[in-house]
Amino acid sequence: MNEKETGNAAVIIPEGENSGLLIPEELNPSDIARRVEKIQLVLKEIMKAGIHYGTIEGCGDKMVLLKPGAEILGLLFRLAPTYEIKTEDLPGGHKDFRVICSLTHIPTGNFMGQGLGSCSTMESKYRFRTQSTGRAVPGEYWKDRDPSILGGPQFAAKKIKKKDGNFKWEIIERIEYEYPVDYYNTCLKIAKKRSHNDVILTATGASDIFAPDPDDLPPPPEQPGKPPTVSTGARTARSKAKAREEAAINRKINERMSSEGLSNSECSMMFEWAYSGEEPLTPAELLENFPLYFNAWELERNPATDPGAQEEDLKP
Repeated sequence: MNEKETGNAAVIIPEGENSGLLIPEELNPSDIARRVEKIQLVLKEIMKAGIHYGTIEGCGDKMVLLKPGAEILGLLFRLAPTYEIKTEDLPGGHKDFRVICSLTHIPTGNFMGQGLGSCSTMESKYRFRTQSTGRAVPGEYWKDRDPSILGGPQFAAKKIKKKDGNFKWEIIERIEYEYPVDYYNTCLKIAKKRSHNDVILTATGASDIFAPDPDDLPPPPEQPGKPPTVSTGARTARSKAKAREEAAINRKINERMSSEGLSNSECSMMFEWAYSGEEPLTPAELLENFPLYFNAWELERNPATDPGAQEEDLKP
């Protein structure tokens, strides 16, 4: 017998088992159609949304294959993974993990493909934690969203839910973890998962059904219009275009506020009022209906100007 070490257990292949099997050099269209039908059937009858697959912002309506789903496809096609792990030491105690996953067809011992995955403690989610400074975001920040106004590139604007249930824009700070070694095992597991998902999609031809694992996609931005992390070219271009558009709108809003005689501190107060709360406005909404929201803000700030106003009517 031949024994092969796999990612789950040793697979025993009896000698001569393949002798009676006819292994075609290539597949015909009907073979491919049957494999796709198998995947669709398993997707319908066995896989569950939120466990084996899901959807995520940035992928549209296309389903995302999660780790349990990749394992189901491996079981379906009898594919055993083996892993080759490479590490690289980085400055400051950080480490980079690169994993190559190879798939073997259990009944025949045939090699089915390889996938790559990497993870590093230098990735922002494993390098930094965030905490609120307790300081409100100044109104001038919303003109161009310049991080230097907040204190530097390690600071960002984030909407935080307070104890009273309302939301408030506050400055948060990214703080580097003191011991990168705490995330060595986590990063190794993530690299292993990424490599397995990669080769499963390739070997089963399921890339037209599933998008990459959400762990491989950029994290959602912590501040609107200017993500703190690098994304794909197209997504970055859209984000930059949106940031420029919102910055231009906020400049127009600031001009409207100035024409109403508001001071810089009052502009800051109105921006905070508009962009916080349970139903925050978008810059476009604020500009389009500025007179309405300006009057609502004035009434809320000085309720004496309209003694009959009801509190729930103050903000549309």
